Amino acid sequence: MAIVHHGATKEWCVLKANHVFGRHVDRTDTVLASADISQIHAAIGWRGDRWQIIDYSRNGTLLSGRRLPAGVWTDLQIEQHIRFSANELSDWTVIDLTPPGPVLVPRDEADTAPLPLKTWNQLPDPHRPSTSIYQGLDGCWWLECGEDSIHLHNGQHITIADRSWRFLQRDVDIATLQASSSDQLPLHLHFRVSLDEEHVNLTLSTRDRTLDLGERSHHYLLATLARKRLADKQAGIDPLEQGWIGMDRLSRMLGMDPPHLNIQVYRARNQLVSALREHAFAPLIIERRRGDVRLGALAYDIARGSKLEGSYSPAAMQ
Repeated sequence: MAIVHHGATKEWCVLKANHVFGRHVDRTDTVLASADISQIHAAIGWRGDRWQIIDYSRNGTLLSGRRLPAGVWTDLQIEQHIRFSANELSDWTVIDLTPPGPVLVPRDEADTAPLPLKTWNQLPDPHRPSTSIYQGLDGCWWLECGEDSIHLHNGQHITIADRSWRFLQRDVDIATLQASSSDQLPLHLHFRVSLDEEHVNLTLSTRDRTLDLGERSHHYLLATLARKRLADKQAGIDPLEQGWIGMDRLSRMLGMDPPHLNIQVYRARNQLVSALREHAFAPLIIERRRGDVRLGALAYDIARGSKLEGSYSPAAMQ
């Protein structure tokens, strides 16, 4: 999501995929009040693979001091200055030129920049996160805080660590979502549990490689959820309900309090997302609904010692 910043007013402007500037209140996205501004003065748009600006005005638009040719799309670059008016106080600076996508905009905090969202976000600090915001495999956006899972809607107000934000998802390109979805890798998890249940090694396989994720304490959490989903499948439970387990029950099973369990969830997700960081893909390693949790729809197998305990395929959900 592209962002420009107004030096005089300290306003942060998050751009739509086609964002119009001018004096006309009903036909522009950002209204400019100066008398030398045209009704429809200029526009900034996402043009396939880049952001560009075009001038429609009588008095012209300056890009880093150079007057733009009227009616011609011109590439934008970070830190360029845009001036729609002769007034020196009308200067806007190009801050961000990421492709159109969702963003968190601070409410009533002029000194805080908007926060473009990745597919997977841990806030306010990835090292001590209290909240996760991520895009599901269906393209929808979700916020998780503790045991609560909220489907985010465009314009929704949210609070993270006592700071208020507005979630904006403007002009989502469905083709882009579908292309991103087609790039998602089929994953296969391989759990190797020791006979005494003290050690769990996790290996991740994709189409083209295998990653040894080693032994981590949160791997036992994942293995426990994998066993629950597998047991439900073997018991003939409806695929839509397979694997769900109450957080309170899971806490007792693993011998940890709920806050510690939530930390384990964050660590498990973060490790796998980091392992696949070169892909625009944040797998739903752990799905949540109010009070419940389960392993996502991933293929996996579990071995205890040298014996195969069982295997699961997401095809079973179809």
